[in-house]
Amino acid sequence: MSTTEEIRRQNFERFERNKNDFKQRMKDGSEKNPCYEEGQLTLRCLHNTKDKSECEEYGKNVRMCRYFWRTVMKDRKRKGIMPVLPAVDDREKVMEEYKHLLENS
Repeated sequence: MSTTEEIRRQNFERFERNKNDFKQRMKDGSEKNPCYEEGQLTLRCLHNTKDKSECEEYGKNVRMCRYFWRTVMKDRKRKGIMPVLPAVDDREKVMEEYKHLLENS
């Protein structure tokens, strides 16, 4: 195999890996959206029922989740903590740190 063909093959493999990684990140939206699971539950409820009022609790949960994380991000930005939206692995610890926001809602 010539060097040019080998380079093309390596580039193609790298492209495929990046494409698959991107697809996986898009599937798991929780990386950029901490309320992804709550939103999915709401959508599933709306899809499975004809009476939308049955899904009000799910919607309320999403709104509370968004409020919580928006407040956390504002506070972290004000304190100079980067990134303002913590990584998925760190969110449990951050939730524990900011749980007083949940108790006051």
